[in-house]
Amino acid sequence: MKWLYYLTVVSLTACYQTPEIDGFDQAKWTESLENCDGYRTEITALLLEKKSELISKNQNEVKALLGSAGRHELFERGQKFFYYQLDCDRTKELSIRFDAMGRVKELQVVLTQKPY
Repeated sequence: MKWLYYLTVVSLTACYQTPEIDGFDQAKWTESLENCDGYRTEITALLLEKKSELISKNQNEVKALLGSAGRHELFERGQKFFYYQLDCDRTKELSIRFDAMGRVKELQVVLTQKPY
């Protein structure tokens, strides 16, 4: 009976499936900031072009694809924003807006002030 309990817990807490976007290299995305190779800036155009594949995905699915966001922001009416740094100069970020249900509603590139 104990094994049934553990099986139920495991099945309820299973990982979310990572969304697949043709042409997106998850390993390069992860390493891009360390190498300052510009991959994130280049591939963001693809993400924006294929945003229909990300719209309505939940926060866990986005984290599985892009990793943890550098910044989070809570907004009115339960909305949340994830911000992913795109360049080593910290001048651009990918902004992903989630609705109160935790589903992607919008993707856009935002310019940030360069830190001093």
